[in-house]
This record gives sequence, C-alpha cells and structure tokens, in this order.
Amino acid sequence: MWSFRRTLIAGVALGAVLAGTVPTPAGAVPTAGCHLGALDPSGLVAAVGTIPDQKLTTTSVHLRVTTPAGCFNDTFGVRDLRSAAPVPPYARFRIGSVTKVFTAVVVYQLVAEGQLDRLLAPAQQRELFSHPWAGAELSNGGLSSVRLPDGRIFWGKSGARYGYQALIGGIGNGDLRVAFAATPTDAKADGQSALAQRLLGAILALT
Repeated sequence: MWSFRRTLIAGVALGAVLAGTVPTPAGAVPTAGCHLGALDPSGLVAAVGTIPDQKLTTTSVHLRVTTPAGCFNDTFGVRDLRSAAPVPPYARFRIGSVTKVFTAVVVYQLVAEGQLDRLLAPAQQRELFSHPWAGAELSNGGLSSVRLPDGRIFWGKSGARYGYQALIGGIGNGDLRVAFAATPTDAKADGQSALAQRLLGAILALT
C-alpha cells in the first residue's frame, strides 16, 4: 500500500506542476483550474517573442505560470517547420532531469517514514548518500535558487538535452508556480539561454 501511495504522491506532484502538457481529446483545451483573472500576461508574451525565431534556435514553447492574481497557460510556435502546424495546447514536452526533484522528495519521504530500510541494504544506503553526485542531487534535488528583494526564495530546476529544454520553479509559499518547456534546434539547447533569461525576468516581475 505504501508503495502505491508513494507513486501516487509523485504522480500528483508532477501532474500539478506540468498540468496542461498531457494529451487531451481532440478539440479540448486543458484550461481547467487555469484562468487569467487579474493577471496581465503581456510581459510573458513579450518575453517569449516570435516563435519560431529568425535563427530557428527555438521552434515551439509551452508556458504555464500561476500566481495569486491568476494563471496563464499557452503554447507558441509550430510543431513542424515544413507544415507550419501550430503547437496544440495539449502537446507533450520532455522534461529530462527535472524528474530529479520528484525523486529526491520521494527518497527523503521514505527516509522520514523509516521505509528506506525495507528497500536498500545498509551498504546501498551509504553508497546512495555518500556518492558525490547522488549526495548533491538528493540534498536539494539539483535545484537552483535566487533570493528576491523581499526576502523570498525562488527555486527552479531545468532539464535540457538534445532537442528540448524544460524548467519548473516557484516560490515556496505557493505565490508563484512555473512550468516552461521549449523545443530548441541546437543539440544541447545552448541557444535557449537568452529566452530563458527574458522569461525569468518577466516571471519574477509578476511577484
């Protein structure tokens, strides 16, 4: 039962952050629970800019930002350059190493509940928490953070590889939640830096 509950917790957490990126029936728009309200998305749209861009470094973007004022959820660009077919609102994007956040949370929950002993022998536990890369990932989920002028901490975790880049982030008290995914054309998403910086600035301006 505990293993089923753990899987359910991880699944619900991932779904909550990336809501709107899973398939839905044709013609359906996954906007349930996401309404603009008093949120002004003009800064977000301006930060994304024209997609695909002139150098074709990015062909598509999915952005979802939730704040106390409202929620913005939209896609930009095309899913195929030859046909110029637009990106549907229910498109799937890869998230890569963003999954480390959820893995780290589940591992520490298992530790707190004393369940890890049922899964790993003592030698395996020592290796898990002492290995340099594993220890770093488990200590903070591989997160990056920045302190805002008002003292709050914005955290984020990105994932990028061949042909995709993704980011989840937020403020611990729930005032801001972000899910961003893009389809870059360069091998390691290096061309995404400028776009990511513009978006981060526009997102933090909402707080």
